[in-house]
Amino acid sequence: MKLSSSTVARRAHRVLPAQLLAAVAVLVALSVPAPAPVGRAAGAQALVAAIAASGSGGVVVEHHVLAVLPAPGSAAVYQAVDAPLPEVGRYQVLRLRFRLHNPGDASATVTPLLEYRRQGAQSPFVVVPERGVPGRALDARREWVRSPSGGAGTVLGPRSASLAAVGFLMADGGTEVTGHRSSGRNPDHSFALPAGASTEQEFTLGVSAYAEYFTTYELRLTDAGTVLGSDLATIRIGRAPVDVLTPGQRQGVAVGAPSARRTTESGDGVRYRLNAQVASFGTVATVLSDVHGPYSVTADQCAKCHRTHTAQGRNLLTRDLPQATLCFTCHDGTGASRDVKTEYTGAAANNPADRAYYAHDGVTPSNHTLAEKDEFGAVLDRHSECGDCHNPHQARGSDGSQTSSGWTASGRLSGISGISVTNGTAGTAPTYAFLDGTATPITLEYQLCLKCHSGYTVLPSNAGYTPSRYVLDKGVELNPGNGSFHPVEAAGTNATAKMAGSLSGTSPYKLWNFSVSSTIRCTQCHATGSARTPSPSPGANLAPHTSANRGILLAPYRDRVLSAAAQPYAAADFALCLLCHAEAPFATETATGTNFFYHGKHVTKLQGMGSGGTDIDTPGAGQGNAICAECHFRIHSPVTALSSQSLSGSRLVSFAPDVTGRGGVGTQPAWAKIGPTTGSCALTCHGFTHEDESY
Repeated sequence: MKLSSSTVARRAHRVLPAQLLAAVAVLVALSVPAPAPVGRAAGAQALVAAIAASGSGGVVVEHHVLAVLPAPGSAAVYQAVDAPLPEVGRYQVLRLRFRLHNPGDASATVTPLLEYRRQGAQSPFVVVPERGVPGRALDARREWVRSPSGGAGTVLGPRSASLAAVGFLMADGGTEVTGHRSSGRNPDHSFALPAGASTEQEFTLGVSAYAEYFTTYELRLTDAGTVLGSDLATIRIGRAPVDVLTPGQRQGVAVGAPSARRTTESGDGVRYRLNAQVASFGTVATVLSDVHGPYSVTADQCAKCHRTHTAQGRNLLTRDLPQATLCFTCHDGTGASRDVKTEYTGAAANNPADRAYYAHDGVTPSNHTLAEKDEFGAVLDRHSECGDCHNPHQARGSDGSQTSSGWTASGRLSGISGISVTNGTAGTAPTYAFLDGTATPITLEYQLCLKCHSGYTVLPSNAGYTPSRYVLDKGVELNPGNGSFHPVEAAGTNATAKMAGSLSGTSPYKLWNFSVSSTIRCTQCHATGSARTPSPSPGANLAPHTSANRGILLAPYRDRVLSAAAQPYAAADFALCLLCHAEAPFATETATGTNFFYHGKHVTKLQGMGSGGTDIDTPGAGQGNAICAECHFRIHSPVTALSSQSLSGSRLVSFAPDVTGRGGVGTQPAWAKIGPTTGSCALTCHGFTHEDESY
């Protein structure tokens, strides 16, 4: 935006001495570009240069204020406007607030991004990272605030908040709009600044262990990297703290770095033994196979993950981000019973654009615990670091057990947060309650899964995706009040003799013999594929880390691509189902092992039926044998069936998009349950129309 000379002059009058106005007018009239300033702006030339250089419709940063947070939960101590902050120490938490003004004639959108550099024109500006990065002196920091319960403790504060104009620190009487505060986010949310208006933008930042003593750092606010003028805030790191010996202490001598050490079943100095020996630490008896503790506060075992003086990461951890770099020092096949590192090393890459996921991504650094929505309506990052599912201080090696309301959480999930549900009527969202893992521990395994896969959090939008790629609320789908569901929270609704026989029968992929009164775990379907060898017990360590099968499935399951015209039946297409169900009713046309007599015919005898394509999301597709997903499209529960399909809600029946009504594309299929072993279909599938066909 090109600014008029009168606009610039009016703006200059607000911030410049009167004797400089003439100089401003001359510069504008002649359209002489001012040189980019190196230090803080001062005088008319700097103001004109700032406005000219601003890339956000003329928005310019005018002033700033720095503040110190003396301690977690304490009030910020703000300095004078534009004053530097000297003698800052490492690990100090600061605030930096900028005054922004839009002198133009139209609204301008700004995406605030904080950058810094060592003082001096030779040093380039770099973005202040959202989390500590080796070598970076500063990072965007999330603040700790006083507990809202009124206790003496602190909790993490919001990542974003509004700044009321009445509390602005650099107000000058002009038009002002609500400002923004960022705590742990950089860049902050984009916002529109009206013409002629001002606002304030604040960031919380921390000084890291990589900040250099006796060094000054300059910070500036940009619009997603576009300079907003020449206003620079400066902080100076003070002297190193002096080591003071207490009486009786002596200076030590320099030694080399600690050497890596692998422990074994026996030997001198062994700290971790993977056996059942019990040692007593104070009043706590500890099984040494539980290598994560509990231990006394003086136990040597803490040094496996923490270093008092040579820590590389936060919380005095020996490894920096991502968390997996630390976990893999043991979970790499040499120091722990499970080789998680190899699982991730060989995992296929996730493809979020196609919603094809093969791993809970535990090897990417992240800032957030949940896919929260902040006050501006933005969805925060979804992720799955090790610490989202495991509490390293409380993890145990014990297995969960089956109950009528789900499987109990194993010792590997001890001390981790989750979500409990109070279910309502069929198809409705339950009431969710957060379990913090300490005062309110999770008791059932599925409560951990619902932390990210239910309506408690903000699920990704399905806009632009085909139905086979939808993300759905598992809290709604697994409600035991539904007409049918996979029995995660309660035993299933189909207690017939045929179902009992299906569960007790054989298959080439069979792992477990459940009954009609059993409950199952989410990880009996979603788990690392290698967990099938050797055959695990139902409560075994079935971690959903990675899998060669899309959906992090324990075994293959065909659900997006239909069978080709001449493709014969293949048990491997439905290996996931056959982990629990007998194969015979599906592989043999005349078998009677399920309540639907025609299972075998549909998956073995339809070669060449239909002339459509093989995309399950295309209405009218289908040219060969059916696949399970065409009639059991919503495998968790049919309450999330597509459109206005007419269904009874029983037997997990819901139809895929390729299955249409009797009228073809644009009409909806229907299925009615008539009795325990009878029903009626009104639909068109693979080119064949079922006219209220009963069985």
